[in-house]
Amino acid sequence: MAQRVRLLRNGSRTGGKLLVVPDTWEQLLHRCSRKFSTDDEPFVASRCFTVDGFEIEELEEVAADSIVVVSSGEDFLPLPLLEGLPPPLHTGVSSSAASTA
Repeated sequence: MAQRVRLLRNGSRTGGKLLVVPDTWEQLLHRCSRKFSTDDEPFVASRCFTVDGFEIEELEEVAADSIVVVSSGEDFLPLPLLEGLPPPLHTGVSSSAASTA
């Protein structure tokens, strides 16, 4: 089964897209560019981040079913919290797992 991720444009929690992760980093940036471009406003993806702001630099760093924040070159912009949407996912040991360790 193909690995897919959810895409958000840098600084926004709305207008997300789904993407099946391609075979190369260049294809990933190209597909992200297509997903966020419009006839009136072209978008050229050049950087990707986790929702926590860590820069993703290689395709192997893209986790299945994760949220990838896509930038056209600017530094990471924290995602605003919106009512009804979950806060950013955090990686690491969960509190329930830590309490049983």
